Amino acid sequence: MALRALAALCLAALVGWHVLPDWRMRMRTLVKLEPPARPVEVRLGGHRLSITGALVTEARPDGLAIRAWAPGPTVRVTEAGGPAAIRLAIENVPQRARLESSGPVEEERTGSTRRLRFEPRATRRLGFVGPDEDLDFFVLGDTGDNPGFGSALLLGAIKRVDFLLHTGDVVYDDAQIPNIRRILAASPLPVYFVRGNHDYRNANRIAFMRRLGPPYYAFRFGAASFVVLDNAGDYLPTLWRDSTQYRWWTGVLAEPRPGPLFVAMHKPPFDRRSGPRYAGMLDRRFAAQLMRDFRQAGVDAVFAGHVHDAHLWVEDGIPYVVSGEGFESPQPSGENRVARVRVRAGQVAIEYLPIWRGGGR
Repeated sequence: MALRALAALCLAALVGWHVLPDWRMRMRTLVKLEPPARPVEVRLGGHRLSITGALVTEARPDGLAIRAWAPGPTVRVTEAGGPAAIRLAIENVPQRARLESSGPVEEERTGSTRRLRFEPRATRRLGFVGPDEDLDFFVLGDTGDNPGFGSALLLGAIKRVDFLLHTGDVVYDDAQIPNIRRILAASPLPVYFVRGNHDYRNANRIAFMRRLGPPYYAFRFGAASFVVLDNAGDYLPTLWRDSTQYRWWTGVLAEPRPGPLFVAMHKPPFDRRSGPRYAGMLDRRFAAQLMRDFRQAGVDAVFAGHVHDAHLWVEDGIPYVVSGEGFESPQPSGENRVARVRVRAGQVAIEYLPIWRGGGR
């Protein structure tokens, strides 16, 4: 009897060790929601800069290192404090991104990093734009630090895609974070992120994700526009009808845009599979509202993860592309797949490509 009581006590302690931090995080985030993406204001050597689409990773007296969280980062000089030049190292920029500036800029390329040097009094704005007519990118989520993540990035480089859009659940265990940093540092492709439910499990993971980008944002690159939504849901209720994010979302939809419009989120609004495997949004009424929004906005495709499988479901004429085989594959062959999306002359083509053989680890 004493052994049973001791075992029960140990089990309760183990459950509490894992559950209580999650519960505290949930209670904290119920009252503290992150705002929409905003420019980063930086003072550097007497100059003032406003940076959009990127986060500062290092500041030196003569320059900055920044990491782009969207493919078209922009730097504006809001105050030129003197003749000294500024050096910028901008990481995570697509190979085909073209630099546009209001004045002279020296540019060097090393992989997906651009090194720029400019004089703020002569050049007050610089930014990157994509190719005019076409676009090619991968979509994959639920990776953790699985080797399939790195394999998908290498495959993307071979296929010459512009970037990988990660549909969330980057981190399944805090111990994976150093490996994920190494994967991203060695990546031949830029990677842009959606947040997943596992990415919100504790403050450590949230801090890591904040260094990769905001929870929800929009960007245009080349021939398409993108809206990234945060519906991780289990830990951050950011998509309720009266939330900051939903008000932001309806404002974004009102903006005119040429070309295809894509939406990326972690959980698909619905799951056509039946039974206990269901992994769509749990608030089905609100999911239905989002789907009405997608239809009214003329969304060309919705990308999601969360389901550890690859599905292309069409609803109301909109492809819902589930690409969640970053960690494991349900296929008997153990062959993980990544979604490839191509835009040509306004037309969208979607296919799944095998990443590697051997399944998850």
